[in-house]
Amino acid sequence: MNNILEFVIAKLNKMLEAEKFDDEIFELYIALLKEKFNFEIQLIDFEYYNEEKLREAQTEKRKGLELQDFEYTANYRELEKMCLKCLDYKVEWKIDKSVFLPEPGRNLLNSLIPVYFYYCHFGTAKNDGLVKNLIENAVRH
Repeated sequence: MNNILEFVIAKLNKMLEAEKFDDEIFELYIALLKEKFNFEIQLIDFEYYNEEKLREAQTEKRKGLELQDFEYTANYRELEKMCLKCLDYKVEWKIDKSVFLPEPGRNLLNSLIPVYFYYCHFGTAKNDGLVKNLIENAVRH
């Protein structure tokens, strides 16, 4: 991996637990990732899409089927799919805490196609809430 990329990833991950969080530096690093490496920033909310939410989705999906409310069922089927996808990522990527990481298995430095750069949010790091809000705002713009 490129030294600049390794440096930025390390800095972003340290910022998750920093005593004093610097919004401007954070946004500078995110802009650098987008401009230099053509990264698309993605938030994966492991705090929300978890085992408990999966059980809830499965229960509600069954209720919807019993009531033959197919729109209700479809909504919970989608939630179930997202939870399963996130749980699979957690195992595949061997992560259990908030972390920034580039899309696994992609050639990051030779791509003209945008590559995903993930913020894996578990809600356990000191600055998780702040970082999540900044990422959500960056993705909207």
